[in-house]
Amino acid sequence: MACSVQPSIHSTSSTTKPSSSEITISRSLTEDFVHISIQPSQDEKLSSCNTCCVVDTSGSMSDAAEIQNDKNENSGNTNLWDDLRTGLEHLSKQQDSIKSISALFLLTHGCPTKIPSDGHLVSLEKLKKNLNFLCAINTFGFGYILDSKLLEDIAMLGNSGSYAFIPDGSSVGTIFVNAISTLLTTAATNVQIIYCF
Repeated sequence: MACSVQPSIHSTSSTTKPSSSEITISRSLTEDFVHISIQPSQDEKLSSCNTCCVVDTSGSMSDAAEIQNDKNENSGNTNLWDDLRTGLEHLSKQQDSIKSISALFLLTHGCPTKIPSDGHLVSLEKLKKNLNFLCAINTFGFGYILDSKLLEDIAMLGNSGSYAFIPDGSSVGTIFVNAISTLLTTAATNVQIIYCF
């Protein structure tokens, strides 16, 4: 999920019905909220395995996104690379105009079934050089059928993001609240310190 957050947002997290792919992060004391909903691009009809989830901080996301989400069906594929690439391309197009800290949250419940020809890490390194993306990539692995090493490596290569293991639904809220809180308290990314003696 591509994520660009305003500093005033504080979040709590809960999941919706088990068959749904939607994760809702609800309101705070300031009445701001972040609603995460999966929807296809306007010009494409995508299955749930090829969907990029975008955090909408403006509240303008249509109710049609929720209706579409209920129609998505699992086809048994985990195309991690396509989701990662799509999210980074989307964020990199807007990184200069956003003027805030951005992050990509990549949540998966399985091992990748489609692998780019150069592999995930080499492809990510090439994409990073090509797009010059500034956002951090944070990865989340849900369940026990995962390539945790790959998810951790993607997070580290993605501007020192983080990897979180989610064993079951009982810890989803805590892990996402921690991730959003970390994002909200980030003042700068990709900082280089040069010192002279």
